[in-house]
Amino acid sequence: MLTRLPLQAGYATILYFIDSQVVKSLEEQFPPYASNFSPWAQQSVGMLQSNVWVALKQEGLGARLQHYSNLIEAEVRKTFNVPAEWSKWFVPR
Repeated sequence: MLTRLPLQAGYATILYFIDSQVVKSLEEQFPPYASNFSPWAQQSVGMLQSNVWVALKQEGLGARLQHYSNLIEAEVRKTFNVPAEWSKWFVPR
């Protein structure tokens, strides 16, 4: 069971994932760019995290970025009903 981390003052959790089925589909649709889609997916998640962070700041909310480990991934997936094809990162083939 997930327990509260020492971030007791937090109001919410935002989880970021990459849908590997979308990445694979784009690789198949655009073979000349196939090797780029995984890095682009990773970069887009980084840009999204930055933009969300700025938006939260604009609203007067503090935020912190926590990377969770593989030790709790199964429980996170179960608790938040995360689809199997979504990954924290996408490893190129």
